[in-house]
Amino acid sequence: MVEITYFRQDHAVTLRGHAGAGKQGQDLVCAAVSALTLTLGANVAGLCADKNAKDPVISLKAGDTEVRCTPKEGMEEVVTLVFDALCEGFIVLQSLYPEHVMFVVVDS
Repeated sequence: MVEITYFRQDHAVTLRGHAGAGKQGQDLVCAAVSALTLTLGANVAGLCADKNAKDPVISLKAGDTEVRCTPKEGMEEVVTLVFDALCEGFIVLQSLYPEHVMFVVVDS
């Protein structure tokens, strides 16, 4: 099971483990989680390049991933919106594949 934690106040997402819904290279749940994670990482890189955020961490390792950044002053709503939007995809995956995806939001 892949365990995804969204630390909303910290603008951070961590992923631990593997979906285990199929053979390596053929796991569609893993592919969906990876696509969302790569998209989040690309968005964080873009936010930082556009000077809307700083201190990016984009560590995309199989089974141990972290994506985070710090919004610049006045940009917290924009950064939160980016994270919230991508995390909606994790919520959908958890509802469709609860035996393979666990998604948790930590608000404080």
